[in-house]
Amino acid sequence: MEEPWKTYDVLTSLVGRHNAELILTMLHKWLNNNGCTIDPETLRKYLTTRELWTS
Repeated sequence: MEEPWKTYDVLTSLVGRHNAELILTMLHKWLNNNGCTIDPETLRKYLTTRELWTS
């Protein structure tokens, strides 16, 4: 993935905000079930903020 910070915006444009939120919730639960403790807001920041991915 070349620009992971655009993931949420692209997802929202493809499936709509409501469905994007459902997918985000499912991803959050899957990550937590697999040992990655991250809160939903932090996950959203990773999917929308370029500065978190670049040095």
